[in-house]
Formats: sequence, structure tokens, C-alpha cells
Amino acid sequence: KVRFPAGLAIRSLRGDRLFSHDVETTPEATLAVLRLAPGSQDATVHFTGELAVPVQPGSVVPAPVITVLAADRQETVLAVLCPEVLQVREGNLRGLTVVLPDTVNAWLTTANRPHVRLALQARAADYSGDLLVSAKATTVTGMCAASVRFTETVQQETYLFDLHVDGGLEQFSFTAPEHLADARLDAPLLRRTRIEPEGDSGRVRFTLEFQDQLTANFRILLEHDRLPPGSAQTIVCPTADTPLKYYCVIENAGRDEVAATPVAAAALDITRTVPEMLRPLLAGNRVQAFEIKDARTGGVSCQANPRTAVVTANARIGLASTTLMLTADGLCLGETTFQIDNRTEQFLIVRLPAGVQLWTVQVA
Repeated sequence: KVRFPAGLAIRSLRGDRLFSHDVETTPEATLAVLRLAPGSQDATVHFTGELAVPVQPGSVVPAPVITVLAADRQETVLAVLCPEVLQVREGNLRGLTVVLPDTVNAWLTTANRPHVRLALQARAADYSGDLLVSAKATTVTGMCAASVRFTETVQQETYLFDLHVDGGLEQFSFTAPEHLADARLDAPLLRRTRIEPEGDSGRVRFTLEFQDQLTANFRILLEHDRLPPGSAQTIVCPTADTPLKYYCVIENAGRDEVAATPVAAAALDITRTVPEMLRPLLAGNRVQAFEIKDARTGGVSCQANPRTAVVTANARIGLASTTLMLTADGLCLGETTFQIDNRTEQFLIVRLPAGVQLWTVQVA
């Protein structure tokens, strides 16, 4: 017989040597009567159950006491798992000691091992203790990269947040230049977005609210295309409320020359080690990368200098053929044919070899 805490609903009981079982529920405890196959010496029994106790930050949950009745000796190991947004610590332990989480890895599945927050061990059947649940402090780290691509007709801007959350994140806020209020936004589990002016600073504040608390890694993408302003401009990164690393990549895919000058920033040597997220943006020979020291004051000043277009004659010779013939008296006669597409200058200058006499010219 195995006694479980009162109110624990047994969902399943299984075992390789388990012949049958019964479950009795009383106000004091839940009792499982296990019948093993005849001749069983050792048996492993797996059970799943649910205790209807609300768990939230601030909850105090009694450690479940599981007792094998009439056993000569019992040793108990408890593994406490919880979501990334919560943390658990022990309290009022009696007969229980805290052990390393690796102690329970042998009998936990691989998927559950990373979620172990606390491991407890009891050398006897008489033990008790409390599990103190609290919200895990949320820490956001990562980087933001601004990529601006200058073409002949448009200025393509892409801003990417690559973030790691330790804990749970319900909303994320950052400021950006006001022209990005019309940018295309892509974020996971996005429920609502608020965009509000940030005083007279020329910036707007984005507040992203998510459908659920985000954990681990996620990305936020902003995309915006606009006409080049025609004068010097400073490319700045969106600025988060948490400390991040900031980078800026300038690519010239047009005909004009783009002069990039760092402002409170440092140029990166793209031939050496750079953040992995930036590598797809550094393809090509006309790319410059910068690390922004202070996203609030730093950036990259860009000036597009138009290159003067040189107009040449719009003419070409599609095909040229020459036929040479030697006569019996030693003369060399030649005929040359040019197939010309000439749209601007209606004449052709031909230079003949020395000693040649021009006989005739025919224009078709």
C-alpha cells in the first residue's frame, strides 16, 4: 500500500510487474493498493497525479509526502520542476535535505531535466517541508542591429532585436525615430502594439504586449523603405529600456558614393570576428559595419554624394566582317562591312592602314 497526500487525484498507475491496483480516496489521504505479479522481488511502478492546489507567486505548497506502508526502509527523492517564469526554494524542512539537481537526472526524462529548480532527499519515511514559490526576476540581454541599404531609388531600413529572456517577459518597450511609426513590425505572440510620441525628441515609443510571457530567445523585426532625404542624415538604432549591444551596417547598392562617419561609434573589421547575427548582412564589397557605443547619442552619419554621369555616343557595331583577295599581279584587294546601330551621331570615323587607297564607300 502507498499513501499519497490528501486531494491527490491519481491519473494513471502502471508497472511491468503490476498485476492490478485499487485507489481509495479519503479526506485524510489517497491510498493506492498495488498487487504485484506472483514471485515479484523488485518492481518499478509509475504513477501520475494532480493536486488541485493553485500555484502562483507567493504560494506556499507543502512538499508531497508519499509513504510506502509497512516498509522496512524508505528513501524518497523529490524533483521540483516549474516554468521559466517561476522559482522555488525550500522552507521548514524536516527530514529533508537539499541535493544537487544532477541527483535526479537518472530517472527524469531528458525534456524535464532543464526545468528542475529544486531537488530534495529524505532518508526515512517521516519527512515534511514547504515549497516557497516566487516570481523569477526578468533579465533581458541581447543586441540590436540596424541595417540600411542605399539603392538608386530607395533607402531600405531593417532593424532587428535579438533578445534572450531569463524569466518571463509580458511586454517589451523601446524608442525609435518617428518615421519608423509606419514600419512593418514582426514579433512572436504579439497581442497589441502601442506607438506614442516621445515628447519633442523626434522619437516614438513602441510598447509591445505579448499573448503570453516570453522566455528564452526571440526576435523583433522592423522594416521600412523610404526615399533618401537628399542631405546628410544620422542612422540611429531603436533604443530599448534594458542595456543591449547596438550595431549598424551600411550597404551601398546604388550608383552614388555613400560616405559613412561614426558618431560615438567604432568601425568594425568585418574580416575578423563579428557577431553571428551580423554575418548575413556583411556579404558584398560595399558594406561597412559599426558598433554603437551609446544608442541614445551615437549613430552613423551618412552622406550620399551623386556621381556625375558621363554621356557617351549611343552607337555600337553589331557585326564587322572583312574579305581579302590577292590578284595575279600581286595586288591585295579588301572589302569590309560594318553593321552599325548609331542613334546619336550619324557618321563613322574609319582609320585605314598606311598605303591603302580607298576605292568606294556604300551606305545601305
